[in-house]
Amino acid sequence: MRTSRTKSVCFGLLLIFLFSLVSPLTNSVSLMSKTTTSSTAVGESVNVNIPVYPNGSSNVLKLEVPNGQALQELDLELQPRALPIVEEFTWDTSAHFNSTAAVFDNVDYNKTGITILPRGIEWDFESSNHGWSLSTGGGWAHGYDSSIGQTAGVHSGTSAIYTYNGNYPNYMSTTYWATSPAFDCTTCSGAWSFDYWKRLGVENSAWDHAYVQIKNAQGNWINLWSNSGTVNDGSYNLVSHSVGSYVTNNPSAQVRFGLGTTDGSVQYTGWNVDDVSILPSGGVSGGYANWTSPDFGPSAITGVSSIPGAYGIISLDATTPAGSSLTWTILDGVTLSPIPGFIDRLEHVADLGVIDWEAHPSLRIKIAMVAGTGGTPHVHSINLQGRVVDDFFSNPTSDGWTLGGASWSQTDNRVYGTASEVVLTPVYNVARPISRLRADMDTTGNPSIEYSINGGGWQSIQSTSTQTLEEIGYSVQFKISGSGSYWQLDRFEVDLQSAGMPIHPRIDISLDGRYEWEIPGDSYGQWGWQNRLGNGYLQHKMVFNSQATRQVSILVPSSGVDGFSFDITPVSGITNGVTINYVVGSNTIVSKTLGDVGKSTKIIASSGDISQLNAAITNASVASSGEGY
Repeated sequence: MRTSRTKSVCFGLLLIFLFSLVSPLTNSVSLMSKTTTSSTAVGESVNVNIPVYPNGSSNVLKLEVPNGQALQELDLELQPRALPIVEEFTWDTSAHFNSTAAVFDNVDYNKTGITILPRGIEWDFESSNHGWSLSTGGGWAHGYDSSIGQTAGVHSGTSAIYTYNGNYPNYMSTTYWATSPAFDCTTCSGAWSFDYWKRLGVENSAWDHAYVQIKNAQGNWINLWSNSGTVNDGSYNLVSHSVGSYVTNNPSAQVRFGLGTTDGSVQYTGWNVDDVSILPSGGVSGGYANWTSPDFGPSAITGVSSIPGAYGIISLDATTPAGSSLTWTILDGVTLSPIPGFIDRLEHVADLGVIDWEAHPSLRIKIAMVAGTGGTPHVHSINLQGRVVDDFFSNPTSDGWTLGGASWSQTDNRVYGTASEVVLTPVYNVARPISRLRADMDTTGNPSIEYSINGGGWQSIQSTSTQTLEEIGYSVQFKISGSGSYWQLDRFEVDLQSAGMPIHPRIDISLDGRYEWEIPGDSYGQWGWQNRLGNGYLQHKMVFNSQATRQVSILVPSSGVDGFSFDITPVSGITNGVTINYVVGSNTIVSKTLGDVGKSTKIIASSGDISQLNAAITNASVASSGEGY
């Protein structure tokens, strides 16, 4: 729940100490070293910064009382002020994904991001010639050379490819080829090996010729081997060629074996070829891959540590071709147990702020990829703790974008328009407060960029800039508008920077250990951002063995709330027939029917819900007071 209401307190004092468990920004303990005296006129405001965690304090508020007089009453209006927290980060390089703290299986991390190790390709020629083009004019056939018999004519099984039954003829006027089908190796990288078993008989190259070639990414045939002297194998032997430089990023790789030309005398058996393969030297994936990240969070040890507090939004900049799958699961950083509600998720953007960071002070993300008919999934980057990135490798409408007449180019990976099109991002709802926005977008043609906080009006922001918010945000949406002529958006990157909010604020006059005012107790949560339930915890487990009603309380300001949201998460499987009621006192104010819930689901109160809640809160009895002595 989000609040921004203020609290008035009255007391007499000479020296005021304001304490707080403010969300940590530094470990410094030198707050009290400043001795310069300053004053603030009546009616003016002053910012009190308490950057020490926990139990920081400040004596910036001071009051001078004339000698011989006594202070009878003092009114202060206090309200929380957020301090931005910068902790966003990205994993997108081979160093990130090949970290010793990561766990991976069949992962290709040689490019930006991760994908599945290529499957490689193998031809054993048992059931058929597997689509090879066999030049019959050069005697190429599938089976075995009957002149040497099946046992000697194949390496394994019962079939191979070969030239002629018996010796090749004289006066072959050209080269005749056995050519493989083309195979897509656009995701191939690193070391690859082209292996085959061969039994070859050919005269010295001064008279007869045999070749082995591969087609590179530019479409040119490259000679890997040709005979120089006479070759006359008495049995099959294995040959290997290193072909990584030829198959890398090659959308249409092929290999072929050739025989001819020949002169007018001396013949040999020619080619017998079996068990051909082109495989990555690091092994074959089988069409799937799994990658588990280093840990991240307040108690992370091997990965990325953050300050104590809620997790931020996560975004995956990823491509999932037709027929393939890409899922992600959030694990506890220590036990590696899946977090309920965050198992096998498909979406590219999600809020991790609903995960109880006290119960799970470190997390890991597990990526699972399976190749399909359309190709292999590719995770270009993983962005955490409030960072949202889209390089438009996939159509952004699948992630909730509205293009408003603009277009997405799959070839150039961009969103573009030619007039005044209006593009809207999804609304990013978060469970931790947003205090500042950082934008880093690549644009052409000067489209205007705006943002809306908490469903309010649109405000401008530069494509590369940082904007401190006037109000704490619980949701944000961006709008990109065309300039009236050609424009394009090549990259969208924003950081939703969190806010350090006061926890357990209290005032001690004269530092006598007696608090004249405080917001006490664990159930109050952050000041201005109620993130705890009435029992003091960040989450509450409800067990339903049959149809029943369960409830949990939450404390809210008696003056009302500006926004209200929470998440419900089934611990296992699907929870059926879920209904949510907002109850103030004994009165049900709002009722929502959710039906079946199978994953972590955010419930956001509408403006109408907020109005009804605030009306009921205003008339409700006060359950707890923040007044001091």
